Amino acid sequence: MRLLTYQDLWQEVSRAANGLRTIGLGKGDIIGLYTPVAQLNPEAVEEIRRAA
Repeated sequence: MRLLTYQDLWQEVSRAANGLRTIGLGKGDIIGLYTPVAQLNPEAVEEIRRAA
């Protein structure tokens, strides 16, 4: 299990959201998400939301 503080989560989400924007994804784009590890789902969803 991975423990995250809110600051850790914010940093991870911001980094991933910026990466999505860098490759040209933005508001209104459709993104498919595959996460085999259940603990990563909330983090991944937040990253995509913040990229929009």
